Amino acid sequence: MKKINFEKAWFSLGNILANRGEIEKAEEAYKKAIEIKPNDSKFWFHFGNLLFDNGKILKAEKAYRKALEYNPKSDFIRSNLKILLDDKHKKTKNKFHKSE
Repeated sequence: MKKINFEKAWFSLGNILANRGEIEKAEEAYKKAIEIKPNDSKFWFHFGNLLFDNGKILKAEKAYRKALEYNPKSDFIRSNLKILLDDKHKKTKNKFHKSE
């Protein structure tokens, strides 16, 4: 009998829900996949993308860092984390300039 990979099912559901714009449900599906297989960098990476795309910057950064922990050689993860950090830095810098 073939083993069922529930983590892959939750991950796929997360992708489908994200594509349909059902963000909260997609978040929950990705969390379920991560709960089952917490060391899968792909799950963390896609979860980070969903969070980043929806303005949840701090949570996205944590997800990307977790993905990088499990796959330190990934250029995709490094690139997205860099984009996030650059964006975060620009927003912080703009806040300071606007307050003068």
